[in-house]
Amino acid sequence: MKNRKLKERRFSEDIRGIEGLPMKLVIISVVAVAALAIIWVWIGGLGGPQLSRVEADPSSINLNEWDAGDTVTITAYDGDDVEMDDVAISLDGSGVRWGPRNTGDENEGWDDGEVVASIEPTTRGTITITAEHEGNQVTGSISVYEE
Repeated sequence: MKNRKLKERRFSEDIRGIEGLPMKLVIISVVAVAALAIIWVWIGGLGGPQLSRVEADPSSINLNEWDAGDTVTITAYDGDDVEMDDVAISLDGSGVRWGPRNTGDENEGWDDGEVVASIEPTTRGTITITAEHEGNQVTGSISVYEE
């Protein structure tokens, strides 16, 4: 084997690599991270309102005063107490099984954020209101009593 004499090379004289690669790589990385951060914030800001609560009017039903065809108005609200559309509402309990139906359905003539359910409870207890919007689920209730 021959012993080669190693020559001391200066960085500026090194022609083995692509000129400027490390600096370009750093710049590209910084720009890519900044762009991803901007996109991440932008996409996070596109999320719609989050369902926070659901209310019924009336909130309680007296079986002796309730007639066939009477209605309950269910309203869904977001965290800012603004009525929400496209919330799937279901009612279950006290002999009632209704829904799911979406709030603000123009075909039904309902106002924004509301559904109107014609129900006939048959027993005392609780009607559970289930509201679901984009995977977020909230429950409420209507008490059913008899005097």
